[in-house]
Amino acid sequence: METRPFYRVLIASAVMFFGGATALAYLIFTVYPVLWARWAFFAALTFTVTGATMPLAAYLHRRFPGAKPTTERTVLREGLFAGLYVGALAWLQLGRALSPVSAAIPAVALIAIEALLLLNDAARKG
Repeated sequence: METRPFYRVLIASAVMFFGGATALAYLIFTVYPVLWARWAFFAALTFTVTGATMPLAAYLHRRFPGAKPTTERTVLREGLFAGLYVGALAWLQLGRALSPVSAAIPAVALIAIEALLLLNDAARKG
């Protein structure tokens, strides 16, 4: 079984993580909480979490390989799902609407979507 190196994914994740973390630090420490800064905060949080989870997704795909090698697109998609999920949780918390149920339902939905997308990829490759 061949495993693909994920060098491009690691470079992209480092750029996303450090760029998002720098933007988050700037927004938190220097900007007043106006409307545009809130949206920039959610975007920077999504970038940071996406950049942080992409190496984890790449490692898990490398550690537990499937029948066919995983593409960089799949790793990016999984990292982006994690980033969007954390951004949605932060948005719900801002409106005081976050509860265990409102956190679990999107998680289950994103896991189901990812499982269906992985099945679709496996069917196309096989």
